[in-house]
Formats: sequence, structure tokens, C-alpha cells
Amino acid sequence: RLEIVANKAITQAFGHILKIIYYGLIIQVTTALPWWLIGTALVAAVLGTRIGTLLLERWNDRDFQRVCQLIILTVATLCIVQGVRLLV
Repeated sequence: RLEIVANKAITQAFGHILKIIYYGLIIQVTTALPWWLIGTALVAAVLGTRIGTLLLERWNDRDFQRVCQLIILTVATLCIVQGVRLLV
């Protein structure tokens, strides 16, 4: 579970860097975000990391896998339902 989370964290950080390059340098979005939104995002990121670390330390591998499978199944089901609704 630690390797899975570490891999996800690296992938997500790389994705954020690519978004900064794309939106900031390539297409040069000039719309400024409000300062309170940036501050809120920073606080949420720090709190999410701390809470996630505490939860990860308390879970065993079996429960972690079970929860991950449930989340993936739920998201996949929602995507399929949305796709079917768009087709109808």
C-alpha cells in the first residue's frame, strides 16, 4: 500500500507540473485566481496529506486493497451510468 500511494503521489505531482507548464507557459492563461482560493487550496493540500498519512498508517494491506477496489468499482459504475445516460 505504501508503494501504491507513493506511485500515485509522484504521478499526481508530475501531472500538476504539466498543468502549470500548459496553462501558464503554453496557452498563457491570464485570469488571476483570488488569493483566498489559493490559500484554501494550500491548506486543504497540507491537511489532506496529514490525514491521509495517519489513515495509511492505521490500515492493513487487506483493508486498503478492499477500499481501493470499492472506490474503483464505484467510479467505474458512475462513468458507465453517465455514458449510458448520454447515449439514451
